[in-house]
Amino acid sequence: MYKLPVWGTVSTVYAFIWHERMAWFKFALALLTLVLIGFALMMLQVFGISLLSENAEGNGLVIVLLGLIILFFLAYAALFLTFTVAWHRHYLLWPEPTSVRELFIWSKRHWVFLGRSLLIGLMGLIAFFAAGALILVFAVPLFSLEQGNDPQSFFNIGAFIQLFLIQFATLALVLVVLAAWLPSLPAAAIEDHSIGLRNSMKLTWGNRWRIGGILIVGSFLPFYGLQAFIQILVLNAFFGGSSDPFQAAMELAASPLFQIGLNFVSFFFSFLGIAVGVSLVTASYQQLRDNVPLEDETPAA
Repeated sequence: MYKLPVWGTVSTVYAFIWHERMAWFKFALALLTLVLIGFALMMLQVFGISLLSENAEGNGLVIVLLGLIILFFLAYAALFLTFTVAWHRHYLLWPEPTSVRELFIWSKRHWVFLGRSLLIGLMGLIAFFAAGALILVFAVPLFSLEQGNDPQSFFNIGAFIQLFLIQFATLALVLVVLAAWLPSLPAAAIEDHSIGLRNSMKLTWGNRWRIGGILIVGSFLPFYGLQAFIQILVLNAFFGGSSDPFQAAMELAASPLFQIGLNFVSFFFSFLGIAVGVSLVTASYQQLRDNVPLEDETPAA
């Protein structure tokens, strides 16, 4: 039985990301420009500057704001999906060039990709609640015993690290569960009709822990760890000398400048993380497709 190499796959993907950094930058720059423009327009509406109608008041203004927020997130989700499909194709079709125009083209493969993503997301949601409940049964008593009844104790570094470990353990279990169906996504991106959800399970048999390990080592550990490190620095910088950490947190969250900067950094890391995560899934699919024979090569759903 073929064994998917964990470290070899991760190192290959990071070498590819570095080699194709300018291609990623072109994709990300186009997306970030649109996202930031949309976010800026939405924020202007939230702060009460109506760009659609100077006479919008009361319930009318609320409806306009709600509509803009929904429109923004739908557009962001569509861009997220087209970027994911485009990067799958960029990895699998390399060295053939792929264009930024693929970000703004919707075709049949995007519908297939969307359908599979929703099904996998639903299964991931079920797995998340199941794994989270299992972990919390053991973690909450220990966490409550150590932190006590003082609300301010939840703002210290020890509490943050414990919460991070709980989240990480939950996500790791979910990844291993979803590993059975993830290779069907790059297959949809390049219209490989032989690999659907059913054949993806056959393709990944015996390698699901390895796929989960690849995603954890290559994506979640570096990016989730970096995010946690930055949050710890922020906690120390803003709350370390504060007599009321909760009040300090509320004041920081209410700062428009802080929110804009936080969202800009978040968008940057999210698209870099998507490129890495997508490449890891695609590399796993590519190696399994090349080394694991399937008895049935007929089109799958």
